[in-house]
Amino acid sequence: MKNPLVSAVRALAVRRNASKSKTAFVPLAKLHSVCVIVDADHPDSQNCADFVTAFFSKCGIALSLYAITLAKEPVSIKGATMITSRDISIFGLPRKGRKHPQVNLSTDLFINLTAGTVFAADYCAICSAARMKVGRVNPRRGTYDLLILNSETYTQSEVFKEMSSIMLRIR
Repeated sequence: MKNPLVSAVRALAVRRNASKSKTAFVPLAKLHSVCVIVDADHPDSQNCADFVTAFFSKCGIALSLYAITLAKEPVSIKGATMITSRDISIFGLPRKGRKHPQVNLSTDLFINLTAGTVFAADYCAICSAARMKVGRVNPRRGTYDLLILNSETYTQSEVFKEMSSIMLRIR
């Protein structure tokens, strides 16, 4: 059962900090920066991070890669900024401050590869001012422009490969 206090604090934070910028499908040629969040607790997270890095370097787009983990013994992902349970408050919101990594929410493209298990990633998607947002599970209506549904049985790498093939077709 969910704690009603946690739900109320989350709802207040979303209402207060939700982005009001308009989003739409944008071709990759018109994008300059991207923020990608992966779930570091999945076994293929390093493969996914490598594939994401290679894809966006080939496209010439600046990448900010973040890996969220809630495990007690966090696994390090090469090339990603780690966001651990110490960087997330008891309400599931990202902590603010110099000691904690801040997700870059002012990029042109925001991609959330977590399967909706971490509220902090969904919160970053809601608050992002990106021109285009891509995700797997919709935390609230109208958050993502491109949504890959029924992707729970697939790995993050497989989902990103599908997302990238769709994004390459946008003109």
